Amino acid sequence: MLDTRDLVARDVGARDRKARDLGARDLAGYRVLRSLASDQDAEVLLGHRSAIARDGDSVDDRGTGPLRPTEVQTVAIKRSPASDSAWQTALRECAALERARGDHVVDLLDMDADDESIRLIFERLPRGDLAELLSIRPRLDAGEAVTVLAPIASTLLRMHAAGVAHGNLSASTVLFREDGAPTLIGFSNARLFEPGAPEVVLEQVDAVGRDRAALGTLAALVLGRVDGARSRAARELIADLQGCDDESVLPLLASRLFEVAAAVPVRFEPDVQEADTSPSAWRAIPVGVVADGSIASPAEQPSSHWTTAVARLVPEPLVQRVVDTVEGSTAAPAFAAAAKAISRRWGAWTAGRRRLVLAVVAAAVTVVIAMAVAPSGAAGKAPVAAPSASRSASSSSGTSSSDEQPGGSSPSVSGDDPLAAVSWLVSVRDRCLRSLSVPCLDRVDEGGSSALSNDQSTIRVAEQGGELPDPLPAVTSDRPAVLIERLGDSALVRLGQAASTVSLLLVKGDGGWRIRDVVVAGATVPGTPAASPSPNPTAG
Repeated sequence: MLDTRDLVARDVGARDRKARDLGARDLAGYRVLRSLASDQDAEVLLGHRSAIARDGDSVDDRGTGPLRPTEVQTVAIKRSPASDSAWQTALRECAALERARGDHVVDLLDMDADDESIRLIFERLPRGDLAELLSIRPRLDAGEAVTVLAPIASTLLRMHAAGVAHGNLSASTVLFREDGAPTLIGFSNARLFEPGAPEVVLEQVDAVGRDRAALGTLAALVLGRVDGARSRAARELIADLQGCDDESVLPLLASRLFEVAAAVPVRFEPDVQEADTSPSAWRAIPVGVVADGSIASPAEQPSSHWTTAVARLVPEPLVQRVVDTVEGSTAAPAFAAAAKAISRRWGAWTAGRRRLVLAVVAAAVTVVIAMAVAPSGAAGKAPVAAPSASRSASSSSGTSSSDEQPGGSSPSVSGDDPLAAVSWLVSVRDRCLRSLSVPCLDRVDEGGSSALSNDQSTIRVAEQGGELPDPLPAVTSDRPAVLIERLGDSALVRLGQAASTVSLLLVKGDGGWRIRDVVVAGATVPGTPAASPSPNPTAG
């Protein structure tokens, strides 16, 4: 007598074969919803567990008897043709996953096969991969970077101790679970070796070396996007990573990441586009122009309209900061009374008189600002400049006007290739520093980035008698730049020869490629100011 389990299993197999003949998508007891990804070796499908209904009862796929309805289980099904090489790959992947089993490694739920294909059933990771996260999040909180990198570093250390190396680590093989936990997938290229092998053996395993190098590159990309008060600590960790030996990368990350910040949950929503507050976005609105663009007579203008017109001359965040300060002050009533009196007087003046007053006020403000920013003792002294500044100026006299004007740019900067842009960016940045031109830096450094802040500080130090640092390594045909890794609109580029320790983190925005950060392994970044005589020990 046949067992009930055998009858149901035979019925399920017959139903699956019939479904395949009819073009339906049922595999290993899972209903296939759609394809998630595919390559020349395999296809990953999204599926959920289907139920068999008999006489009104719900029976599970294994035929174990009546079952109450439960939540649908969603899985990822990796299907590959049933060839000899595919069987070897599948068995190697299963063995690697068995050794690596644990937190932050994808769960292998089941394995199924027939004469046509081999199917590996994995848990579904619904939050997408790290590459997708970096494409929608140009800037990360320091705690988010720790949440992403620290578990991966610890997991790789645990895997190497267990005798397995991933061998294909990248931003596309780090996915996120529903709770935001980073999880490794893609073990088809894993390598197995003796568990507990000493470092002298690990050095000989190519896949171990690839794991270490790949995580170092990922760490530079993720930490390079850290914004806020801990960005300096993140850049210091990047420099230490690029200056250490390969075998120290994983332990260094696992131990030092929590010194950068405490881990916080990763936010998977895209960043909100910030308003452009750069000087090029400022727009002057003539007094007397109302919202619809028409010209209003003095009698028709509201008494407070002049404040709106004047406020348009400066960035909105600065105006809001001043307003918040005034409103929070104990003298707020006095300010309000004074503003009301001035507003009434302003409304009684003609347009010509208003323009004259604005011109006088603007001239007075300009004089005050010039006196405030002028270095003390500058009178009677020759301008401070590096000896090579005149030579660089004379040698660049034959360049095109687009390279010398503040708004100029190169077609290579607007293109898609970061290597084509890096030569122009390095050259123009060097000229900006030698000519002590802060506005010039807007052409090469990303607004609000650490590179722009460092270069502005360098110019301020040089204006007060300090020395300019050595320039970045030039990019020539003999010493081309090397693309370490690119993810979407960001790229990590190494300058000079293979032994060079200087790298640039480039990002592409509306204006083309710009420098976000300059990293020098184990040294001070070229183009950063020298240490102040009285440094602040709490900075960074």
